[in-house]
Amino acid sequence: MSSNGGVLMLNNELQRRGKHGVVRWVDRMDGPHHSPSWTSRVYIEEVEYAIGYGPTKQAARDHAAALALAAL
Repeated sequence: MSSNGGVLMLNNELQRRGKHGVVRWVDRMDGPHHSPSWTSRVYIEEVEYAIGYGPTKQAARDHAAALALAAL
């Protein structure tokens, strides 16, 4: 998935369903700054839908967004 692809697709789907402003992200970086590992949790209407992982914050968010889309 391209950069921002998962996040964009999730936002578009939620808009299509009439849900605006219901997404919240919690991001955490682990490891050294030169080689971080990111974890992103996506909450929809304050319910945790997915946890994503990646080498960048955006990659972790895209991963979580793709998982959340599959769970909707």
